[in-house]
Amino acid sequence: MNRSHTFFLSLAFFLAITIVPCAIAEFYSYVDENGVTHFTDNYANVPQHLAEETNAHAEDYDNLTPIEREKQMAKDRLEASRLEKQREKDLRKARSERKRSERKARRRASAIYIGFGSENSSSWSKESY
Repeated sequence: MNRSHTFFLSLAFFLAITIVPCAIAEFYSYVDENGVTHFTDNYANVPQHLAEETNAHAEDYDNLTPIEREKQMAKDRLEASRLEKQREKDLRKARSERKRSERKARRRASAIYIGFGSENSSSWSKESY
């Protein structure tokens, strides 16, 4: 290859790696006449009469370099893990409180039943029948 071919190939490669990451992958959502939400990654698939009401959504990591993307994804996974642990902790606490409340209600019901039986047991006799 001569120098001009190498230069043009290098230029084409450079442009390809700089332009492609800048292209933001978007997807679109719109609601049709029946109230159904549709999603598409091709704007041409959006009906013409709904084009003005269409929402464009960018992917979360599109504007990041591969290294930044990996860092952000690791950070997001860590946050998701933290939130999941917090949710599990909250669920355990709610279950524990519910069990405590149920035990308390059973004790109260038992005390009422025992109290009812002892109060009336003296007034009930075989003679009253």
